[in-house]
Amino acid sequence: MKKAAFFLFGCFLISCSDEEKSPSILTITPNVADFEQTVTIAGSNFSTSLLDNEVSFNGTPATVTSATATELVVTVPINSTSGKISIKSQGRQVISATDFTVTCGTWASRAALPQFGEGDNAAIFTTQGKAFVMLGQVSVGGALQDAALFQFDPTSNSWTPKIIYDKEFFPSSFASWGSNAGKGFVLEPYGGDLHAYDVATDSWSIKKSPYTVDNGDKYPVVAFNIGDDGYVVLSDNNVWKYNITNDSWTTQGVFAGELDFSQEIYGLATSTKGYLGNGSNLWEFDPITKQWTKKASVSAQTFLMFATSDHVYAADYTEGKGLWEFNAGNNGWTRKATLLGNQRYSPLFFGLGNKGYVGAGSQTSNDQLLKDFFEYTPSGGID
Repeated sequence: MKKAAFFLFGCFLISCSDEEKSPSILTITPNVADFEQTVTIAGSNFSTSLLDNEVSFNGTPATVTSATATELVVTVPINSTSGKISIKSQGRQVISATDFTVTCGTWASRAALPQFGEGDNAAIFTTQGKAFVMLGQVSVGGALQDAALFQFDPTSNSWTPKIIYDKEFFPSSFASWGSNAGKGFVLEPYGGDLHAYDVATDSWSIKKSPYTVDNGDKYPVVAFNIGDDGYVVLSDNNVWKYNITNDSWTTQGVFAGELDFSQEIYGLATSTKGYLGNGSNLWEFDPITKQWTKKASVSAQTFLMFATSDHVYAADYTEGKGLWEFNAGNNGWTRKATLLGNQRYSPLFFGLGNKGYVGAGSQTSNDQLLKDFFEYTPSGGID
């Protein structure tokens, strides 16, 4: 009888010892984060060796950057999704009681563009919650594809053909911008015309161009609109504002930044600020002070930029297909959801409301022209 009692007591001691060595999770800080952000996990019985701690976010392995017996510091892995955090330490595993939320946003497939189109042969403007894409004349498979104008409606997820003023339109060095008043504008280079599109009448008219007040052999570098006001930066770095009501231009100072013309240059705007993107660099324009401010550069080489009503995004659609969001509040960039579709050059892109749209272009592997389109929806939570 004494031997049996001793045996049972010994088993109880071994069981308690095993439980004490199993890892536990007390807190996860923060419990909501974006890709590549740092998360601290407090608990017990972690290994002090980095390699002996295996952490995953809903099944996606994460990198452990610091480890003590009571705390692990990890990086939210790219392409992870919301769900449980799992920790395997010294051969024993623990799973978080609650879900961790990854706020990277989501991409979804949308209606394909009716014709092939590339960003360097297109003019795009948005107005009244819709996007208008002008595709230049291009040869496709030996056949000539006429220039065309299509309206994209995100509510019905549909493209509708509209009238275009020139079927031989080829928008090299053209600039375009929209408004809140159902008007879109396309500016030709080198003293050319300013063409205004009226959504209500599906018609075009000629308006006063900035070359009437800024003479010379110039071309528009970028253009964007803040509300109904259009802004154009010309090749002499002069900035002009277009007044849609009285068809007039007023000076807005000078863009003082240095541009790298071997990189793509973008004009974009949120609801309150204008932006000029050049490669991985970004400048912000304040329409009240008429001043430009250099902002933080995105850490990766980017090939396109678009703006929603409250954020600027930069993306690389050639290799990693990464997406980064600019936060004006902290002057920083945050990695977001990886783009969908094939790797491509010269895609089309625009923002509508708080969503972004990217698509078409040509496939990097074989130069095949594409029509597919995708919509980005931010998940919020991190600002």
